[in-house]
Amino acid sequence: MEAEGNNMNDCKNDYEDILHCNRPVSYKRNPMQRSHRAKQFAAFDALKGYEDAVHAQERLYEPYRELSPEKTEEIDWILHMIRCHDRIKVTWFQPLSHNSSDAGNYLIEAGEVQDIEFQDGSLMVNDIRIPFFSITSVEKE
Repeated sequence: MEAEGNNMNDCKNDYEDILHCNRPVSYKRNPMQRSHRAKQFAAFDALKGYEDAVHAQERLYEPYRELSPEKTEEIDWILHMIRCHDRIKVTWFQPLSHNSSDAGNYLIEAGEVQDIEFQDGSLMVNDIRIPFFSITSVEKE
């Protein structure tokens, strides 16, 4: 003997009275146009910054290449010859984060030297402060 309410036919019968009824219609308001209906289901960015993080993962990064002592000495010599307002072209390594120097991008800046600080070991070109230790090549134009 089956328990009462466990039969599938009983479930169908529960809604039989409203199953074939017409939907309610408001007499006070006009129905919403289909073109406006989609706006209430517009995209919602619940994960702010997620798209940027995904695109950052798609970028290719290069490993940091250690310079030879000769190349380091050459760069140091050129840096001591440079003065403000000299035009230079500098290639430098920008790490992925401040904590790690393992991976990043090699960038090239060409322009006028705005500032050179031997105390903190950096120079400024095109409003970008470049640390001496990240420079891989530099040439006067």
